[in-house]
Amino acid sequence: MKLGGYRSGQLWINDDFIADIMDETWDVLELKARMRRITINLGEYLPSDYEHALGILDKTIAEYPVGCVDSGLLYFPDFVEMYGQDECHWDLSMAALERYTQYSTAEFAVRPFMHWGEFALYLSD
Repeated sequence: MKLGGYRSGQLWINDDFIADIMDETWDVLELKARMRRITINLGEYLPSDYEHALGILDKTIAEYPVGCVDSGLLYFPDFVEMYGQDECHWDLSMAALERYTQYSTAEFAVRPFMHWGEFALYLSD
């Protein structure tokens, strides 16, 4: 984790974070590639402990009013997709996707989880 990615339990953006994302290739990237680049950098800046990282994202997104749908928050569900695939993170990941869907779509992020038999059980609850 690089220092300066979060403080007081919330994510904050600094010049290093922006520079790591917006290099000379940024302008040619399409939406999903840009989202993935942001997500990868979040993984660099946030703690490696998945639950701790989700806690920081949760505190950050809590600053938005519920129902505020912002395409700029697509990288929250993408973070879950990228870093929450371990079976031991199933409950954390499903709960996070449910929370983040209030602010942005998790349509793409949920797809890799659908191969798990528990997904159908989760939806039926």
